[in-house]
Amino acid sequence: MTKEKVIDFICQKLEKSNLVDETYKYSVLERESYSSTNFGNMVALPHPINTQTDATFLSIMTLTKPIIWGEGYVQLIIMLNISKNENQDLKGMYNALLKLLDQQNIVNKLLECESYEEFEKTIQVISEK
Repeated sequence: MTKEKVIDFICQKLEKSNLVDETYKYSVLERESYSSTNFGNMVALPHPINTQTDATFLSIMTLTKPIIWGEGYVQLIIMLNISKNENQDLKGMYNALLKLLDQQNIVNKLLECESYEEFEKTIQVISEK
């Protein structure tokens, strides 16, 4: 598994769901070529070089084993999909996301989840604290 294969996998799912077009993957890979989106703590936050989606949403993927991503290892990938029509301040979303992902114990709890439902419930419990 490589970061390119992970990006390709996520983008294929998004394209099959009609959330992005065939150019989306190339925009994400282009952005990644400038600087790694490895956030640290086993987390990568890839995103396209420019906004392209009709809605703002996150695409989340966990890996069974970490892979090399830039200068470190990654096991939790959260692709940021920001609407091309976005006119609201996303600072709150970014701050909440970074606050969660900056804590290794929280990332570890998320990586232990075995289903989307469990992941969602874990995020809810963590957010309420």
